Amino acid sequence: MLQSWEYRQGHWSEAINWATKAAENPFPYSRAEAWAILAMSEYRLNQVPDARADVARCAQLVQEQMPRVGGVLGYDWRDWIIVHALLAEAQGLIENQKSSL
Repeated sequence: MLQSWEYRQGHWSEAINWATKAAENPFPYSRAEAWAILAMSEYRLNQVPDARADVARCAQLVQEQMPRVGGVLGYDWRDWIIVHALLAEAQGLIENQKSSL
């Protein structure tokens, strides 16, 4: 998850570049992780409408294609945790606007 590392370093444009590439991955966990990072990076660059759209895409993918809490997570349980943590972080940042830009 190079996009996550770039985001954590404050390299938001680079995070967007990597996340855009990662969002093309057919694996739903990779796409969801990428959209969450993409949304947070866009938000940091004041691209708020794009950030809101991408966090919504992430949330929809999680709701439609991933097991619910209490369900069988299987082999991908680590990715499930990461996706939910990133989605919660992105929603907190964008929807609640609890950030210090």
